[in-house]
Amino acid sequence: MLVTLPPAAPEVTLTVGQVIRLIPPQDAAGWNISYSGDILAMLTAADRLDRPGDTGWQLRAMRPGQTDVMVTSRPEPCSTNQPCSPPVMQFTLSVIVRT
Repeated sequence: MLVTLPPAAPEVTLTVGQVIRLIPPQDAAGWNISYSGDILAMLTAADRLDRPGDTGWQLRAMRPGQTDVMVTSRPEPCSTNQPCSPPVMQFTLSVIVRT
């Protein structure tokens, strides 16, 4: 299942074993992603977690349950003679996993 952030719907339903791909906007210095590791398992390589690029993050549904996946941008540092980056972007997607 493919979800582009911000999500069109506030929640998605997966079955155990199904993979979801989350695509963030590309206008941030980096990203943080959080979710319940009991429900979802990250398939994206660790060195790509903060900048997943066009392929986004891939997560596999591991067991039934519900978790919120929260994605938060990290803006570029603000220098004194440059305008600051836009405010932090944050997206939340509720993921329900069924058997």
